[in-house]
Amino acid sequence: MRWRFVHIPRTGGSSLTTALGRQGTEPGAPHTPAHAFSPEVRLFSILRDPFDRAVSICAYLCATYGRRLSPADFRDWVRLGCPPSITDEPRGVHINGWRSPHGLHIASEQRAWLDGRSSVELLRHDRLQAELVRIARELEIEPRRLPHVNASARHRSVQAYYDKPTRDLVHSLYSCDVELWRSLTDRGDRHA
Repeated sequence: MRWRFVHIPRTGGSSLTTALGRQGTEPGAPHTPAHAFSPEVRLFSILRDPFDRAVSICAYLCATYGRRLSPADFRDWVRLGCPPSITDEPRGVHINGWRSPHGLHIASEQRAWLDGRSSVELLRHDRLQAELVRIARELEIEPRRLPHVNASARHRSVQAYYDKPTRDLVHSLYSCDVELWRSLTDRGDRHA
């Protein structure tokens, strides 16, 4: 059975596909949700801690116009509901994040990218090198060293961006992802 990769934005998917040499990915379709794949293929994807991913998304949006992410920028973005765009008011610049042809966008919950399929093999972002070795064996290819491709431009720990109200709001906005992450890290459940 063939494997295909569900590339959820800001989870390390560019690094993984670079390391795999595009094995296990659909050519020309880097951000395709699980439901769009043929039922005859096995799917795998990377799941990232939703609190870390939210910071990465906002940092990516800020970096699109050459600005470093500050904790204040992040808290403002979260209060707006983590939209797929960001505005730099002092410069009058509004950056729209992309949308997939399937209606999902960069800030959509990870769970939304996985819906529609009964089983998707999940790789943990926080253990991605070890997960790469495991999935390379499944794909019957030689594992490579994992590069850091498309890294977020942030210069603080994830915790530095959060205060209690911001953490509570991200938890609320990404509640499905928080539960999915817990199931993966607490019980080792590898399927969405």
